[in-house]
Amino acid sequence: MKKKGISPLIAYVILVGFAVGLGAIFTTWYMNTSQDTREQYFKEIETGIQCEDVKLNVGFNYDSCKVEVFNTGIQVWKKVAISGSYLDSGGARQKIDEDIDGPINPKESRETNALFTAEVTDLEVYVNAYVQLDKKTVSCVNDRVYKPTKSFAC
Repeated sequence: MKKKGISPLIAYVILVGFAVGLGAIFTTWYMNTSQDTREQYFKEIETGIQCEDVKLNVGFNYDSCKVEVFNTGIQVWKKVAISGSYLDSGGARQKIDEDIDGPINPKESRETNALFTAEVTDLEVYVNAYVQLDKKTVSCVNDRVYKPTKSFAC
C-alpha cells in the first residue's frame, strides 16, 4: 500500500514541473514579442514626430517647364522624390519620376530638371521628402496632389 501513496505525489510533481516549464516558455515568448512591438511603436512615433516638421510648398515655372519645391518646415531634407503624370499634346498619359538630392535646408527651394518639352495638360505632382532619423533615411509621405493653375506650353 505504500506504493499507491507515492504515485499521486509523482504525478503532482510532474504536473507542477510541466506548468512551470510552460510558464517559462510563455514568459520568454511574451517578453520578446512585446519588446519588438514596443521598439516598432516608438520608431513609428519618432518618424511621425520627425515628419510633422516636414512642410513643403510646390511652385510651377511655366517658362522653363520646371517644378520648384520649397522647404517651409524646420527639418533638413536629405532628398525629395517628385512623381506624377500629365497628358502630352497627343493625349497620352506620361509619367514623371525625379529625385532631387539634398540637403535642402529650411527656407530653401530646389527646382527639377525640365520635365517636358511640349504642351501638357492635366499635370499632377506628388512630392515626398526624406529626412534623416538616426542613421536611417525616412520617407515622409505627402498625400497631397499638386496641380498647376494653367497648362504648360514649352
